[in-house]
Amino acid sequence: MPGTYQEEFISQLAETGNVSLACKSLGISRMTPYEWRDTRPGFAERWDAAIEVSRDHLRQRVLETALIMGLAKHMPLVDPDTGDVILNDNFEPVMVLDTSHVDTRVLTKLMDKVMRDEVRQVEQRSHVIYEGPVQMRVYSPDGELIEGDYEVVTDDE
Repeated sequence: MPGTYQEEFISQLAETGNVSLACKSLGISRMTPYEWRDTRPGFAERWDAAIEVSRDHLRQRVLETALIMGLAKHMPLVDPDTGDVILNDNFEPVMVLDTSHVDTRVLTKLMDKVMRDEVRQVEQRSHVIYEGPVQMRVYSPDGELIEGDYEVVTDDE
């Protein structure tokens, strides 16, 4: 069972780029994945890969937003040595997204907005209204289930 939680955590981390949100969506302690990272072979590498996937997704969203807002434009790629337009296998110009003229503060604001939107989407998907007892499993770093009664504390309290 712990392996399933680990894989789901990696999946959530790749989607959100946020350890706290990934843990919250699984109902596990924020400390648990850090213990896995320290003790499980390969887990740190999968964690790093998930963060990179998340960053790539965020970069793509920022560029899409910049395009929609008219802050970026597609331009033909030019060979810096010859000044010739570079062509692909179909003899069409290779296009690149140019944001060089955009103030970095604008792109930073866009990234901030996109990240807030991502967090809001995750919170909307993971927000659960539930009254009553909550069952939670706590695992030791070596994957053993730790028996006991646990108090669940939410941000709302």
